[in-house]
Amino acid sequence: MGKQSNPMIGCRVSSEWKAKIESIASASGRNSSQVIHEAIGAYLGCNDANTVGGQVASLESRLSEVERKLAGLTLLLGK
Repeated sequence: MGKQSNPMIGCRVSSEWKAKIESIASASGRNSSQVIHEAIGAYLGCNDANTVGGQVASLESRLSEVERKLAGLTLLLGK
């Protein structure tokens, strides 16, 4: 059995939108399809941990945990 693929949806966009999408893709090290996929996911409220937004949320959560632990250590050390 072969790998199942997701259905494809296409649409036309202005040259300006295409340039913006390509610029975002280039700056983030992704391709245009990935940028569009994440944008649609954000609009639908369906982004997962593999998207840039999901990765940022995960990093923010981890940073908060590190800051909380650091604050506890600071209290223990009396500084």
